[in-house]
Amino acid sequence: MKLTKQLLILTAGAFLLHCSMQHAYVVESREELSEAFSTVSAKLAQLDYNITNANEKAGFIMAERQTSGAAIKILAGSEEFDVLSVSITRNSTGKANVRVKAATQRLQTNQYGMTGSRSTIIASEQVQKNAQEILSMFGGKIVKVEDR
Repeated sequence: MKLTKQLLILTAGAFLLHCSMQHAYVVESREELSEAFSTVSAKLAQLDYNITNANEKAGFIMAERQTSGAAIKILAGSEEFDVLSVSITRNSTGKANVRVKAATQRLQTNQYGMTGSRSTIIASEQVQKNAQEILSMFGGKIVKVEDR
């Protein structure tokens, strides 16, 4: 009985580790910072993401795409969004390092239609795929750097 309980805890822990909330990937680019910024911005638009915050000097882009339909909002009182956070920094060779963090967020509304806060849920496969698709444009080796 004790061994079964320990195995169950280990299995649950492994599952939670596999289904982490956010994933981050990084690639070294052969492009300059401004070129990398433009490349990422164009790809986000092509993937139907709305850029919600961007600053080329700071090397930061936040973009999101709604993934749930109107029926889910009405029936469940929530909306889901795939969110990509991109940071572009200068590496030791003077070129750009591009880091993309992929997450899925849920926006809950109450019975009166008032919007609550967003919470991060398990990252969708699609947002992870989109993050890797953005990084693959730079031709370098994509490295998974963080799960949370």
